[in-house]
Amino acid sequence: MKIRDFSKVLVVGDSIWHDIAGGNLLNFDGLWVKSGVHSPQLDKGKEISVLLDNYKPKYAISELKI
Repeated sequence: MKIRDFSKVLVVGDSIWHDIAGGNLLNFDGLWVKSGVHSPQLDKGKEISVLLDNYKPKYAISELKI
C-alpha cells in the first residue's frame, strides 16, 4: 500500500493493545471502538485508565456501524 500523506492515516480498532498500540508505533492517530474487546474493562475505572494513559487513542466512539 502506498501512503502519500501519513498525516491522513487513522488507525481504527477495538483493541488498545494491538490496534491503537500499533498505530502509536507508526505515529498514526487512533480511533478506539469501545464496544469491542475492552468493553468489560470500561466498568473498571483504574484498569481502563491505565490502558488509555499508556496508549492514548486520539479519538473514541461507542460503536462502529457499517
